Amino acid sequence: ADGALAEAVGLPAKKYIETHTIEFFDLSTNVPDEIISRWASYIGTEIFLSSLMDPIGEGKAFTRKIALICSELPDNVKKRINEFNEIIIKTIEEDNQ
Repeated sequence: ADGALAEAVGLPAKKYIETHTIEFFDLSTNVPDEIISRWASYIGTEIFLSSLMDPIGEGKAFTRKIALICSELPDNVKKRINEFNEIIIKTIEEDNQ
């Protein structure tokens, strides 16, 4: 996706994850990895673009929040959450270079 699409998708994706975190990850087990990776990438780009000071710090705060909300989910879902969060941070780091 080009930057314009990522901007149009990033904020709604981020808001959905923030408000429906457990639902998203419960349902994500039935979604291909490629689609989940795109969601994470869009969110990483959104955090990077909307950050005023420290996009990596803001990304890490976001991923910690997601992990905390999902701390009671099964291990297979937690693994997917960790992978999702890693993609968010990797995207921010790549955008930040």
